[in-house]
Amino acid sequence: MDSQDLMTLLKIKIKMKKELTSDEKGMLACYDRPVDFTRRKNIDEIINYVKK
Repeated sequence: MDSQDLMTLLKIKIKMKKELTSDEKGMLACYDRPVDFTRRKNIDEIINYVKK
């Protein structure tokens, strides 16, 4: 069993609940549609540091 299988089981378990917390709703939303939480500003700072 790999991590993808475990995530699928978690998704099924969460979907079976009658009431979802906001965290669980967010997990379900991210499962089907990937979300990028990257802050571009932080990447620019790292790139500028490396270029120095």
